[in-house]
Amino acid sequence: MADSILKIDTHIADALNRLLEQYKNKPKTEGLISALSQQFQDMEDVTFSLILGREISSAVGAQLDLMGTIVNLSRASGQSDDRYRTLLYVKVGQNTSQGAPEKLISIYKLLTDANTILYQNLNRASIMLTVDKDIDPLNDPDDVTFIYTNLEDVAAGGVRIDYLSCFSPDGDSFAFAGPNTNIPAFGFSNTITPADGGKLAKIHRLIVPFSFDGLSSSSRGFSSVLDPLVGGTLVTT
Repeated sequence: MADSILKIDTHIADALNRLLEQYKNKPKTEGLISALSQQFQDMEDVTFSLILGREISSAVGAQLDLMGTIVNLSRASGQSDDRYRTLLYVKVGQNTSQGAPEKLISIYKLLTDANTILYQNLNRASIMLTVDKDIDPLNDPDDVTFIYTNLEDVAAGGVRIDYLSCFSPDGDSFAFAGPNTNIPAFGFSNTITPADGGKLAKIHRLIVPFSFDGLSSSSRGFSSVLDPLVGGTLVTT
């Protein structure tokens, strides 16, 4: 695409440099060459605007909406170009995913803008994904559910994303003493300086309420001894 094509912005200067020495510094000759070369530069500029306008990375406004019709994802009301662009990348990943861990990692990176992502297989065909980005449902109650929903569409059939965990991206995470001194981390605080300790990682699990209605996609029924995590969560008071 456009990344593999080099855009030329110097058609006029290149044409003037190709003049024979006896024609250089001649105002009329250089004026004619410049006028002719400007047409090539205009064609170059227009061509690249068409190319860039048809890529998710650079399309804006109505052009970006057109990308959404191709991948079957409409823009939500009031959604910015940057947010919509991220979701289009996620949708492309979902459409082309075959459940590979690498695809899950790349989509999770897009959704969280994290630098480090850890993928861990758990028992009963479930996984946990960890990022160095604070994901806090108390600040954004819909954030964790939104991430889960998009990741589940990428995961392979029969594989469940049970946990999303996150640790501090600021290098002040909690850790016990270990051999790796190159990674900054902090231990326990104390009653005198409670703010000196490291920040504990957070683990989020998607809570799906329990119900007897088996027709609702937003709730689950009983689990089983073989798979106790698949059931809905009872409301507690």
